[in-house]
Amino acid sequence: MKTQEIKLMIIENYIDHYTSDDVEREGMKENALMYVEEDFNDEVEDYKLSLSTNTKEINQRLAMIQDDINAIREFIYANDLQDKFHLPTAQCDEAITHLNNIEIACDLNDKESLSWKLFTQPLNK
Repeated sequence: MKTQEIKLMIIENYIDHYTSDDVEREGMKENALMYVEEDFNDEVEDYKLSLSTNTKEINQRLAMIQDDINAIREFIYANDLQDKFHLPTAQCDEAITHLNNIEIACDLNDKESLSWKLFTQPLNK
């Protein structure tokens, strides 16, 4: 069943439920049919298109983040900075953990980061 047919069926059911006069009911149903045919907007298809576009954008952004992480890691090793990134930060035992966390959080197949708290939020939230 098409979205347009479903929309018309919902409107007609509403009219049937709230209208007791048969002539008025038929007139309202004719108007509903004209409305659905002339002014129809397929919200379901629009939503699917929006989700598809958003998914492509998210994947592009995640790919860019991963590319930057790779560049940072290459810089760390090329400049012999590994020791610096094994020092602790205010939030982690080693600074390199932050890069690892970014990679894990950006992997949409990995659910680990869904249980993490933001560093800027108190742990009791």
